[in-house]
Amino acid sequence: MEYQERYILVKKSKQIIIIGQSVYIITAAIFMISGLGLIAIIAAQASSLIIIRMLSYKAFFTKDFSNQLSFASAYSRKEILNVVYPNALKIGLTSVGGLMVQRSSVIIGSL
Repeated sequence: MEYQERYILVKKSKQIIIIGQSVYIITAAIFMISGLGLIAIIAAQASSLIIIRMLSYKAFFTKDFSNQLSFASAYSRKEILNVVYPNALKIGLTSVGGLMVQRSSVIIGSL
């Protein structure tokens, strides 16, 4: 897949996310004004997710993609983990470091 095709797919993805978030905000606002409270947030989230999934399926699951999937080969779990592990480790350590910095006042205060 060349750069231009990837750019178009990323652009479509971002547009779908914006549409979904807009549906969420509008639905939540209407239901909150109607006095539904917490159910308004749940209904808005559900409607947003349904819209995002429908639009994504329509935009990305094309006949070309289906044909490419039929020729795809399976990789072993070990091969996948070898590819994913370095970045997962870095993200994990960064997250733990961020948590420690964020909670350092509690730890120092208790000492």
